[in-house]
Amino acid sequence: MASTAGGRGGGTTASFGGRGGYTGGRGAQPHIYALTQHEAQESPDIITGIISLCNSPVIALFDSGASHSFISENVVQKLALLVYPLDDVLKVALPMGTMINVTSCVNIEITIKDRIFPSKLIIVPITEFDVILGMDWLSLYRVIIDCREKKVKVRVPGSSDVVYYGQGSRVQLIS
Repeated sequence: MASTAGGRGGGTTASFGGRGGYTGGRGAQPHIYALTQHEAQESPDIITGIISLCNSPVIALFDSGASHSFISENVVQKLALLVYPLDDVLKVALPMGTMINVTSCVNIEITIKDRIFPSKLIIVPITEFDVILGMDWLSLYRVIIDCREKKVKVRVPGSSDVVYYGQGSRVQLIS
C-alpha cells in the first residue's frame, strides 16, 4: 500500500505501507511495509482487483490508507503514457528504505465495469501492483469500501453506482 503525508522542506513525504497504513505524521520519517499480491488476496481487510487502463487489464490495490494514487513506472512505459510534471516534488520511501524524489504523473482514464473515471496517478517504481488507488481518488469518486465483502462501490451522481468485487484469482501483471 502507499501512504503520504505532508513533509518538511517544501515537498511531500510518501511511504508505501501495508496493513495499518501510514504510521507517521507531518514531518515524520515514513515507514514501509511490504505487501505482496498473495498477502493482499488472503487478507480480509485489503481489496485488490483488475481494472482497465487503455484497454489493458492491470492489478489495482484500493488503499484507504494512501492519501495519493500511484502507477507503476513499468506500466507507464509499456502503455507509452504521456507524462506530466507534478506541481511539487513528492518524496517517496521505497521498500528497501531508499528515499526518492518523484516529479511526474499521468492523467489517465480508469475503466471499472465499463465506466470511465478520469484520474491523476503519480508515477513510482512499484512492482507488486500496477496501480494503487488512494484517498484522493476514493474521495473524488465517493467510494465506499466493504472489506468483509471485498466490495468497492463507486457513487456516480445522476447514474447508478458502480459495484465492483475484488478478485481472488491471479492475472498477469503488465509490469
